Amino acid sequence: MMVAFGASPLGRFGLRYLLSGLSGAQSAQAILHGFSRIFLVGGIAVTAGFCVGIVLARNAGFTQMWISASIALIAIAGIGGVVIEGRWVKRLRRAEGDTFARILHEKVPFAAALASPAIWICVLWRMIENPV
Repeated sequence: MMVAFGASPLGRFGLRYLLSGLSGAQSAQAILHGFSRIFLVGGIAVTAGFCVGIVLARNAGFTQMWISASIALIAIAGIGGVVIEGRWVKRLRRAEGDTFARILHEKVPFAAALASPAIWICVLWRMIENPV
C-alpha cells in the first residue's frame, strides 16, 4: 500500500509533466509504454493491499468507522485510477497527431489526478488517527 501513497500522485503528475514537453506522439507513446508498467505495479500493490486490508478488517470488525472509510476511499482511488486514468493512458497510446494533444489536455483525467493525492492523504489520516 505504501507504494500507492508515493507512486500514485507522483507518477500521475510526472507523466503529465513529461508528456507536456514532447512534440511528437511517437516519443510520448514510448514514455506511456514505460509508465503503463509502473501503473500496473501500482495497481497490483493497491489491489493486494486492499485484499489484505479486507482480511485484516474482518478480524477487527467492519463496524469501526475508520476501517469502513479507509476501504471505501481505497476503492474510490482504485476505480479512479483504472477507469478514468487507465482508459486515458490507453487512448493516449493509440492517438496520433492532433488527437494526441486533445486527449492529453482532457479535464476529467486531470481532475482525477488532482483528486488522487487528496484521497490517499484521507486514507492515511483515517488509518493513523482512529486505529484502536
